[in-house]
Amino acid sequence: MYIIFFYTNQFLREIIEIENIHHLYYIHGNNSWEKRNQLNKLYRKIQQTYFDRLETIYFDGQTINIYDLFNVCEMIPFTYECKCIIVKEWKLDKLSNNEMEILTEILLSIQNYCILIIVNIYTNIPDSKIKNIMKLIKEHGVVIHVSAPSVKQTRDFIIGQIIEYKSQISEKAIQKLINLYNNDWDTISMELSKLQAFCENRQITEEDIDLLTFKPLTDDKIFDIVKSLNNKKYADTLNILGSLLNNQEEPIAIIAALATNFIDLYRAKVAQQFGKTTENVLTSFDYKGKHFRVTNAFHNSGKYSIDQIRSILEILWDGDYQLKSSKIDKKIILETVMAKIIKNVSS
Repeated sequence: MYIIFFYTNQFLREIIEIENIHHLYYIHGNNSWEKRNQLNKLYRKIQQTYFDRLETIYFDGQTINIYDLFNVCEMIPFTYECKCIIVKEWKLDKLSNNEMEILTEILLSIQNYCILIIVNIYTNIPDSKIKNIMKLIKEHGVVIHVSAPSVKQTRDFIIGQIIEYKSQISEKAIQKLINLYNNDWDTISMELSKLQAFCENRQITEEDIDLLTFKPLTDDKIFDIVKSLNNKKYADTLNILGSLLNNQEEPIAIIAALATNFIDLYRAKVAQQFGKTTENVLTSFDYKGKHFRVTNAFHNSGKYSIDQIRSILEILWDGDYQLKSSKIDKKIILETVMAKIIKNVSS
């Protein structure tokens, strides 16, 4: 069975409520809020069916050992009628071929006393391994795909949250939240919680959002910094950095974003030295949906030597350490880091 879930489609929302319980479930998609909502609804139904005859076991998908999962699935629950095993945020595309074979065996041999729910970290284009797993689960259980919400659905979500808080919000404030966070409902929910507590009995406005909310660091600004360094326009580099600091961007986030860009350059530089292409880099590292980063790195890597890139990465890592451990003003640390990078690039 395969379910494509849309937040506004009431019929599909009710499928989990009325269908028989299966022994295999696979929940995936790029809306973490709704994935969690679907998991909670499914688990409540399972609980209502088995009550105190249910044993629940959770696995963290980041640290899971496939052999532990295999053993837990095979073990008979002597003091319970059924056990529900939930694996959260599992990167299935990172499994080795051997681990994938074991997972396949688990899925094919799932027992009647066992319910296995896998929540997968979203991948834009599932690779062949994930497609095979989805196909297998669809044959023996249920696959639930949570689609990315539209702007209208995100707007409805914001209004729904405001109604729950018994608060008010202006239309311009709604649009500003959508512009800032797109369809990231987790962040929107967190920011609305702060806003309604601050505004109490009055309407939430754009000014409140400017004053209180987290402003995501945009890739465009970091790209502009790196571009200005590539083109040796160091005054532009410092001006862009200054605007980020004036907007109260977090220095640690700026350092991290810069490091990501120079890691891209380093990978491209090494790949070129060994006669490799962008496709080699794309298949060797996790760049799904971000092909432009690799293409851009290959285009600009010739402007640096390998030693320069290594030195810049060392400067950034040292700056990151100081930001996290030193009592020196973070702005001074970041400006010092940038001065060192400019000196390195200009030499």
